[in-house]
Amino acid sequence: MFAALCESGPVPRSQLRRSLGTSLTTISDAISVLAEHGLVTETGSVEATGGRPATLLDVPAQVGGVLAADVGGSQLRVCAADLRGHLLDSVEVPTPPNPGELQETMGSALVSMRERLAGEVLATCVAVAGIVHPETQTISMTSNVPGWSASSIPDWLEKLDAPLLIENEANAGVFGEARFGAAAGRRDVLFVSLGAGIGSGMLHKGQVVHGVTGAAGEMGLMVGCWSEEPVALERVASGVSLLRRYTEMGGTVASRPADLFELAENGDEAARSTLDVGLGALSIALTNAILMTDPELVVLGGGLATAGALLPQALRARLRTLMSTEPPPVVIGALGVRAALRGAASLAARAAVGRLVRRIDSKAFHGRG
Repeated sequence: MFAALCESGPVPRSQLRRSLGTSLTTISDAISVLAEHGLVTETGSVEATGGRPATLLDVPAQVGGVLAADVGGSQLRVCAADLRGHLLDSVEVPTPPNPGELQETMGSALVSMRERLAGEVLATCVAVAGIVHPETQTISMTSNVPGWSASSIPDWLEKLDAPLLIENEANAGVFGEARFGAAAGRRDVLFVSLGAGIGSGMLHKGQVVHGVTGAAGEMGLMVGCWSEEPVALERVASGVSLLRRYTEMGGTVASRPADLFELAENGDEAARSTLDVGLGALSIALTNAILMTDPELVVLGGGLATAGALLPQALRARLRTLMSTEPPPVVIGALGVRAALRGAASLAARAAVGRLVRRIDSKAFHGRG
């Protein structure tokens, strides 16, 4: 019952009874146990049909919360969140260029966010732009993160008091969009982050797909003959690659990859040629990913997604020419560049609730005075 309360509170007893399919007596008994240990509180009331107002139940803020961070190629984002993954506060700074500065900056931000919680830190999740092994949590392919030099979790992160989760940035992004954003209510989703590199995360039946080594769905590493020789997709279609090609073709106006779309619309030939190559490669890779995973929705995130509707429109047109079946809807993410942070906070919250449930179920917890 505690997990249901964390997920959907504040709620009346009757709603808990319906969602759990049990009796009000069972609910009342469970609430008494939780109240004895300070894990439930009354937060007001709501009008009830044909009777007195129903008391709302919730988890007290003093129980604790979570911390989360998104260590991206250009920006570092850190937040404090409650047990539902709702952000209480956040901070964003440029990603430091070396490990020492990263440790200092991120450590300071985590301490600052810790002060926003009314109780203990129950879990911390760090999303990083690299491949994270789902079992060992070792990290590889972090070349887009200037301050992250090792394949293992940095010692200073392992010293955090609360349980630590490390997750791939795009995997956190798809979880965030499914929890709070454009994919809310969807269970099979492909999320593609188009930024300094290209990352992608997959949700299947509501669960993040990692694969054996954590590299499942890494579209940016797909190799194809996008140009003169076989290269990885992100060397042709990432934001950095697009701007480099635009400059090589004599373009001088664009300062952000997303600017290329409007420039192309207005007749800039360098921008148009750049997008033809980049979107051509991206649409082929996306076609193959869709055929392999069969998602109900494709969500686009990252800096390139700030181009707005022009990006999904261009991709959808290309997908229709490449696919023999109708492609799924392609939309811009609702959470923008904060998708990974929101997802990391939600993953930390899920781990924290699981930790509390185990604590409630343990004999040691019930034996405390």
